[in-house]
Amino acid sequence: MSAAPLEDSPSISLAAFRPSQREVLSRLVPTLVAVGLVMFFGYALLTEVGRVQLDQRGFLPLLLGWLAMLLLCILGAVAALAAERGVSTGLRSYTRRRVLPLAIGHSILAAAGATFCSFWISGGAYDLLTVMTCTFVLTLLFTASVLVPAYLTGFAKAEADRS
Repeated sequence: MSAAPLEDSPSISLAAFRPSQREVLSRLVPTLVAVGLVMFFGYALLTEVGRVQLDQRGFLPLLLGWLAMLLLCILGAVAALAAERGVSTGLRSYTRRRVLPLAIGHSILAAAGATFCSFWISGGAYDLLTVMTCTFVLTLLFTASVLVPAYLTGFAKAEADRS
């Protein structure tokens, strides 16, 4: 980023700095898969409910159910981001100060999509509120870990190209 103060930052259209859908997905999907798998082992081995389910159902059925829920969560996050792109023209301009809230807002949108989709498969969960809260929070955090740097880097490049 340049050394210019935030107030002096030029307005740049979203289309000029937003990373491509392919670029976002190539980083977001593997990140969410890795987080989901780590969470599976944490759940199955470190929680009482997880150990009970592991004993009752066995490793493979529990893992396959988890992967189905993970796939739906990722599908929900990706669909939410794709829908946002579909309705956004990308013509609105942002200053550097507004890029971080924009990226976090898009992360919240992806987390909401993931939580909505996970609801359909986790309806029989022992503690549905905990499942949905964890889904939302983890998707928000790890989607932001992908989107925030991508948006800030894209803005800095667009700003440098403009100069």
